[in-house]
This record gives sequence, structure tokens and C-alpha cells, in this order.
Amino acid sequence: MCALLLIRGASESAKVNAVMVVIKLGVLLMFAAIAFTAFTADRFADFAPFGFGGIGLAAGSIFFSYIGLDAVSTGGDEVKDPQHTMPRAIIAALLIVTSVYVLVAVAALGAQPWKDFEGQSAGLAVILDNITGNIAGSTILAAGAVISIFSVTLVVMYGQTRILFAMGRDGLLPSVFARVSPRTMTPVTNTVIVAIVVAILAGFLPLDYLADMVSIGTLTAFIVVSIGVIVLRVREPDLPRGFKVPLYPVTPILSIAVCGYILFSLHWYTWIAFSAWVAVALIFYLVWSRHHSALNDGGDGAASVEGVEVVTPPEQR
Repeated sequence: MCALLLIRGASESAKVNAVMVVIKLGVLLMFAAIAFTAFTADRFADFAPFGFGGIGLAAGSIFFSYIGLDAVSTGGDEVKDPQHTMPRAIIAALLIVTSVYVLVAVAALGAQPWKDFEGQSAGLAVILDNITGNIAGSTILAAGAVISIFSVTLVVMYGQTRILFAMGRDGLLPSVFARVSPRTMTPVTNTVIVAIVVAILAGFLPLDYLADMVSIGTLTAFIVVSIGVIVLRVREPDLPRGFKVPLYPVTPILSIAVCGYILFSLHWYTWIAFSAWVAVALIFYLVWSRHHSALNDGGDGAASVEGVEVVTPPEQR
């Protein structure tokens, strides 16, 4: 369903996703409002019982949920005035998402002892059942969770198809990834390939393994971006910038340090799997990508790939 929606077009996907996000936020705020009726401050007395090691491990396991912020940046080709609108959108999303996450976490931990969360597959729903004495609240929460999964899948698939599109346009991947349908203005083949791979991963790999893999990839990407900010400031100080990272160089240095700490808190098997993926990607790059890169022709990396019609989205014409 997500693939079909993405094939229809970015604007259609954005409208559907906006509705789902409103529903999702409403459900989470409903949970917080009910949970705070059973809030007990004494439940925070034994705060961080497993120390910084526990915080790092938990942060690494759940960090995948922030990949949506990274996915926003992949839609630059289909956004009006991206130099100014996208930084504001990313910062606003970060503030809203973090605030809602903290609100829900505080409400949940204040309504139930932290030890009771062990082994619960639907902790928030159980809290609502215990507080209200019926299943109405947990049923609404479960419906919101289904909508949330659909929304997240839609955004992540959108981001992945646009990343592969840009790589195909630059010659780093086969040209099939850069083909755009003249009717829908979307990379149809690219989207179908991504949908098949995502379906296989979702069907055969445990969710906790997938979450850790996405988290380690996201953390590594954030570190690379932070290093890139520092390198560009040093090598290209006069480069025109629509947005500058505030508190430079403190912000990118802190980003590298915190992401690095969380990385080394992840499970050992996550590192092995990640190393294998990186090895495969490097081999593909050395054997194929670097020989077909658009930079080999002396361009800026944004030229059209031979035999591929790269169509500018209607919003950018």
C-alpha cells in the first residue's frame, strides 16, 4: 500500500501522511492525559537504575525512530525553496517529536513502576487498561499504533527511494534507479525494488535486529554529516549557505561525541552485521560505482545519466 501511494506521487503521499501524523499525535496526547491521572512522582526515585550503560543501550535501540528527520532532507528536489524551508521543517519536527517522546515517557513511567515494563509487548496499552478498567483506551491506542507504523513506513520508503534516485542520477547505481515516470513524476521501478526488499526484511528478520541495524546506520550517517559540516566550513568558508549550523563548531562536535557514545553501546552482533553491509557497499563502489560516476565526466555530480530521462518535478519548473 505504501509503494502504491508513493508511485502515485509525492504530494498525494504527503497529504495522506499529514492526516496520519495528526491522528498519531492525538492518540499519544490522549495516552499522556489519561496516564497523568495515575501519575506518582515516587516512581522516579530509582532513576536510571542501570546507569549510563543502560541509557546508552536503550538510546541505541530506539534511535531508529529519529530517521524520519533524516528522511526529510531527501525530498529537496520536490520542495519549494528547500534552502530555507527544509531547515525550519527539520528543526520544528525535532522539537515537536522530542517533546512528545519525553511527555509520553514521563507519563508512562509515572503511571507504572519501571520493573513492570519488562516482558510487556504493549506497555502503553496495558497502562491504559489498568487505569481505566476497560479496553476502550487501549483499542484506540492500538489503532493509532497501526496508523503510526503505516506512516513511518511511508516516510522511510519515500526517503530511501529518493536517495537511490539521486545515486542513480549521479551514476553511483544502475540507471534504472533514476528513471522517472513521465505520468506520475515518480521513480516507479525504484519504488517497487525498495518495496520488495523492505517486505523481505520485514517478513524474515526479527524486529529488534532490524531496529538496531537501522539505528547504527542512522548514527553513522549523522556522524558523517557532522564531520562534513566541519570539513566544508574549513575548505569552503565562502560557500553560499541557505542555513548555517548554530553554535559552530560546538554543535557538530557534540553530535559526533554523543552519536559515537551511543554507537559503542550497541550489541556486538549489530556491529558485525553493519560491518558486513559496509563491506558489500565498498566492494560495489570500487567495482562498479566509481567507474560510472558522473564526476568522471568532469560534471558536478548532478548531470543526467546516459539513457535516463531525469524529469524535474512540477513544483520546481
